[in-house]
Amino acid sequence: MSEAVNGVLKGARRLPIVPLVEITLNRSAQYFLQRTARANRMVMDNQQWADYAFRLFEARQAEAIHHIVQKFDYNQQSASVITLSTTGQGSRTYVVKLRQQMCSCGKWATHGIPCSHAIQASRHFGMNASNFIPQYFSTRAYKKTYLGRFEPVYGEEYWIPFILSLCIIRPSELAEDRDEMSQREYETKWINHRDVPANNIKLTKLRLHWMDRLQCRHLKDLPEYRHWMTGFSVDIGWTASV
Repeated sequence: MSEAVNGVLKGARRLPIVPLVEITLNRSAQYFLQRTARANRMVMDNQQWADYAFRLFEARQAEAIHHIVQKFDYNQQSASVITLSTTGQGSRTYVVKLRQQMCSCGKWATHGIPCSHAIQASRHFGMNASNFIPQYFSTRAYKKTYLGRFEPVYGEEYWIPFILSLCIIRPSELAEDRDEMSQREYETKWINHRDVPANNIKLTKLRLHWMDRLQCRHLKDLPEYRHWMTGFSVDIGWTASV
């Protein structure tokens, strides 16, 4: 599912944050609407499997009529399947084990849909190969996947006001924290907690001073930020040291 959404959002990179959020919402909503309409169409047509599984299974059924099956074991439902080439390039033999849902061609394991060799072997054992199709390919599962809904977003004038509170500290505390931070940047290493006994680990909360970070130093040159940047800090998390 995540890979499908990633495909929908192609071309959205390097956009400003607001257009990026808008395009993510709109494209995702349209994606779900289209799939929901497709699922409703499949239900109306009494289609048992989703389009991908249905078409692939139908194509392999048509291909299976050219195979020759030799049964070996009824309990294990194993057989060898010989494929007849239509181009005169010879034939190949594959091993099918229906009880284990395995074929030596590898297509069954790759796609989750029985390959043509398994379909033809199922016929000779008096079985319905469609019973081997996983339930996540069913129309019901497909429709359930896209039951989620998206709500329209109100205009900015209807948003709840958000108040940002700044943490202002005294210059003396700022100097102490800066010295402590500089020392820790050189001495602290990120370690695996499982490799160190619990009683030897000390947790220290780090504070990010905007004036000391490379990615924020350009703000010092902006007049509108200069008057409050000196005392602004924010907690960035915890680090472990031995």
